[in-house]
Amino acid sequence: DVYKRQTLLHALLDRLCRTVRASCRHHDLLGRHRTTLFWLLLPDTGEAGALIVRERLLRALGREVLAETGAIQARIRACYLHPGENAVHFEQRLLAAGLKLMEPAP
Repeated sequence: DVYKRQTLLHALLDRLCRTVRASCRHHDLLGRHRTTLFWLLLPDTGEAGALIVRERLLRALGREVLAETGAIQARIRACYLHPGENAVHFEQRLLAAGLKLMEPAP
């Protein structure tokens, strides 16, 4: 039923957004790229900090359980702007990394 799927998707999105908001800083930015692909921008965060956020989010999302689906499962990958890399190349790398995350797990 379309209405039921839309309601479930809305509930999942709401829970995801609340969990990210509770796990991140006020100025971190969450954006949606596709139905199930999101970007979380962490300004002024180094590699170690990004990996800490990644682990914190994975744990927090794993504790979020919906009766219809069970625990929220997420795949998170950290990507960094390389020194001297232009924005277009970085965006291409992000898109490729996002598509790889959406592939079925081995």
